[in-house]
Amino acid sequence: MIKILIVDDSALMRNILKDIISSDEEFRIIGFAKNGEEAIELNRSLEPDLITMDIEMPKMNGIEAVKRIMKDHPTRIVIVSAFASEDATPSLNALRNGALDIIQKPSGVISPNLRIIRNEIINTLKLISSIPVEKIKLLNEKKLEKIALSKNSNIHEKCIVIAASTGGPKALEKLIPTISPKLNAYIFLVQHMPPTFTRSFAERLDRISDINVKEVEDGEKLEKNTIYVAKGDNHFKIKVKSDELFAKLTKEPPLWGVRPSADYLFDSASQIFKDKTLGIVLTGMGKDATQGASVIKEYNGKVVIQDKTSSFIWGMPGSVYQGGYSDYEAKLQEIPRLIKEFIEGTL
Repeated sequence: MIKILIVDDSALMRNILKDIISSDEEFRIIGFAKNGEEAIELNRSLEPDLITMDIEMPKMNGIEAVKRIMKDHPTRIVIVSAFASEDATPSLNALRNGALDIIQKPSGVISPNLRIIRNEIINTLKLISSIPVEKIKLLNEKKLEKIALSKNSNIHEKCIVIAASTGGPKALEKLIPTISPKLNAYIFLVQHMPPTFTRSFAERLDRISDINVKEVEDGEKLEKNTIYVAKGDNHFKIKVKSDELFAKLTKEPPLWGVRPSADYLFDSASQIFKDKTLGIVLTGMGKDATQGASVIKEYNGKVVIQDKTSSFIWGMPGSVYQGGYSDYEAKLQEIPRLIKEFIEGTL
């Protein structure tokens, strides 16, 4: 039985969430809080397996509550908030401070139609409840060393493509700042996120990194030593025109239920860069990036997957592994070294 604490300042929303969650026999509601202060106290006394947390609340908001909970008495937290549809910054701040995933209220702060996303709520809570709390603590504490290239590096024009989903924002905030702006490589990234999130997330990564990071734009000329983040609700492909690279964003149907899909990016990049392509598949549920990894291998590129112990969810990397398309399975803190060796031609 998975014990749930519901935190929302609206009595209506608390009751609707209670009805939705209680409809599945794997869950048991053990308490309710209407602000962050109450959430902190009830987390200590009730010890829930998982907390659903609103953001905008009186006395103490959800972001501050997440920060305090993860510092004093860590547990699994899923944000259920309208901010996901209006302004990504508060929700991204919650992820940064230790929340594991975000569920978007469909029609604002008060969403009486929340039941239309019942399956998403139930499936997300079940998935997040399976993540060991010790793993959450570990990733919050770990710092990764920056990539330092050797002076005599055997550098050629290369491409790095990265895929991530659930747990990805936290992993990427550790990994991306390790990447040198002198890597002399093309770098492209797909993180499964709603449309309103990717620009704010790219801006956040840019602020904390030496290398430039930006949300990619359709038709944009692509340069080395900039990390291009796929735009939410758009597939991201690489196209060649007059020996230059350009971004092509498309509204083709979602693949594996996601758009952007890493498979589109991995496939288009490997056709251009062939054996000079490095695919990196980080934490996330589902099997996106598996087909793309198979194409990278067809062109004799390399594929690195995050290992099970450091991944929040080993769905995507596990799928690549089970397909036989991974060359290296590594902890998150080991991936910068593998990037360095790939760039230097020793991987």
